[in-house]
Amino acid sequence: RPPRSTLFPYTTLFRSCVGYEKNAYDDNGHGTFVSSVACGNGICSGKKYAGIAPNANIISLKALDKNGETGAFTILEAMQWIHDNHKKYNIRVVCMSFGSQPLNSGDPLIRGAETLWNDGIVVVVAAGNSGPETATIKSPGVSTKVITVGALNDARSEDGKFDEKLFKVADFSSRGPAFNNFKPDLVASGVKLTCCSINEKEPYTQMSGTSVATPLIAGLSAL
Repeated sequence: RPPRSTLFPYTTLFRSCVGYEKNAYDDNGHGTFVSSVACGNGICSGKKYAGIAPNANIISLKALDKNGETGAFTILEAMQWIHDNHKKYNIRVVCMSFGSQPLNSGDPLIRGAETLWNDGIVVVVAAGNSGPETATIKSPGVSTKVITVGALNDARSEDGKFDEKLFKVADFSSRGPAFNNFKPDLVASGVKLTCCSINEKEPYTQMSGTSVATPLIAGLSAL
């Protein structure tokens, strides 16, 4: 694949909370895909697969390991860094394409996300992929302050055509209520999106989930 500076020319800062690496890297692929949905420039596809806000600056905080797993303390470390540095780097939108089983109203991820919201940052989070059962929204998406995004199956064809009459919430998308509140707040396309890969031979790949619907709304928020 092209150098990261080509895919994401506006990457202004990278920080790893799971290691000591200083140079930007992705050993899982999830973060690269999510970032490209929000801000990729689509240069390898003639902008066919460009992100929503390709001119936005990217502050990349790696909080998940190569298996896509992490702990609450690591997520909170990343949130704390944003809280401490959002004015310095003009961070206006935070995209959180992850989630865990909510504990209660004192859930640390909820408190962390709401602290960022109180800082004046738009916090956009994934609803989770535990549908179609009800009351399956993940944390911090259960918070009433953040924007929680579910996944829409828009039945789009390979050539981009679609029929709104066929739109439906993706089966896997988590449903509310969340602590007796309506969630998610909205849904966005989250089935078979095409965006950047970390495969050196294939610059693009497909992925489904509320994780890939969330950066669509984060990108719109940035615009």
